[in-house]
Amino acid sequence: MFTPWLEYFAEGILAELRRVEQQFLTHQVTPETVLQPYHQLILGYIDTNGFITDKQYAALTDRAKATRTLDFNRRIAMGLIARRGQRRNTCYKRVQVDFIESD
Repeated sequence: MFTPWLEYFAEGILAELRRVEQQFLTHQVTPETVLQPYHQLILGYIDTNGFITDKQYAALTDRAKATRTLDFNRRIAMGLIARRGQRRNTCYKRVQVDFIESD
């Protein structure tokens, strides 16, 4: 009596576990995705103040201008922050993360 329902339920659980496994495999930790202390400074400052500029980041760390730009661009590529404005009016804010819906 319960066997068909139990099989259906177990298949649903297995399908969801396979989907989650694929997400883990595509989002593995690599040297490029590990947040270093200076990257955490960016995110912590944004969390506290709402945004960060290059000038503010320069005051927090002794990293060169080109390296600071790389830091911002890599966090943008990771989807953690977004650039707002241009040139001297550029600031960086956190990206709102939505929960991933299943297919």
